[in-house]
Amino acid sequence: MNSMNATTTPFRPTTFCDCMLVSWMLCRCVLLPSACVVLALPAAHRTALGSDKAASEPTTPVFGIAERSGQPLLKADQPWESFFMGWVQVMRVDGKWRLWYLSATQTYKDDSDGYLCYAESDDGVTWVKPDLGLVVFDGSRKNNILLDSKDVGGVQGHMIVHDIDAPPAERYKLTIIKPSPNKEHFWIYAMVSADGLRFTAIPEPIFRFNSDTQNTLVREKDRWRMYVRMWDPHLWSGERVVGLTESKDFTNFPAPRIVLRRDASDPKELQFYNPALSKLNDRLWVMLPSAFMTQQNTVVPHLAWSRDGEHFTRVGSEPFLPLRAGAFDSQSIYVGPGAVPGPRPDTWWFYYTASVYGHDNPTKEKRSYQQAMGRFLLEVNVGEKGFTGDPSED
Repeated sequence: MNSMNATTTPFRPTTFCDCMLVSWMLCRCVLLPSACVVLALPAAHRTALGSDKAASEPTTPVFGIAERSGQPLLKADQPWESFFMGWVQVMRVDGKWRLWYLSATQTYKDDSDGYLCYAESDDGVTWVKPDLGLVVFDGSRKNNILLDSKDVGGVQGHMIVHDIDAPPAERYKLTIIKPSPNKEHFWIYAMVSADGLRFTAIPEPIFRFNSDTQNTLVREKDRWRMYVRMWDPHLWSGERVVGLTESKDFTNFPAPRIVLRRDASDPKELQFYNPALSKLNDRLWVMLPSAFMTQQNTVVPHLAWSRDGEHFTRVGSEPFLPLRAGAFDSQSIYVGPGAVPGPRPDTWWFYYTASVYGHDNPTKEKRSYQQAMGRFLLEVNVGEKGFTGDPSED
């Protein structure tokens, strides 16, 4: 364990993994047409955690990918998405699947540009981009745009929380990043909403430190936790790492501390790009940060887990959600924060955006990121007793 309390553990096959390997050998070519998912990935991606001693304990979680999209569930197909569609977040509220995502046009210049958009679904597979009539784009309100960065100063890095204990007008809390007054940092600002569509801004920033990625906001007992990007040791020239900051009043988050970074077993080019954290229940926090391989120009998620949301254990040193050659997720994958309870106990849906381009491809080559959204079903096995968390929907 390094000084930041993040450890890396080798892959160790288990009986659960061996069983799933048999399933994979039988089902590797099977597709579900209605959901476009691939069943039972190989055992190399079903990974045991902790030391050898910890791995033998019944409460040590074993993570597996039970299903994964074979085809995109959502594509960039609108004029306001002509350059970029990404940073998804999905939740299920009262039976409705709700999606917030970012988009940008060919006029995109930096992280202060873009649009916050919305889509919804009855099953989490087939998505509709409704005409909301909220924002004018190219002379028309016929679009699914919630916020235009030109109107609010920035919409990148969004994270939405459904806060059922808040007053009705503040049931949805949104965090976004905007340039600081001196344009040298990206500070975090907040907005509130009754319906998750029409937002009112909180004027002052809630985090006056740099975090230039999609952040994660979690309500934890009497406080708020926010997982952010840090640069260590120097802003813009150091290593990207994941930080944590906490606040009891939601309006003033102090300087963060590092909770996840590469370790000695990782190549020096690896940098953790985003937190992508989800609290699955009171006993399990999962982080799926994308490892930006700066020399290979790829972005691929790893997995780390925690019992308290502060001390994380890495799942081996290999990517957890691998890139797929020739597919829509061949070069870059970014998992969204938050997880939706799956069809069985101890399963959760995670959504991600992916691209056929790397992070640093020249803009003139990309022209369009050709990004699309997929999902996978995370399955957690902890022995005979399983988890006590209730995976029921909101």
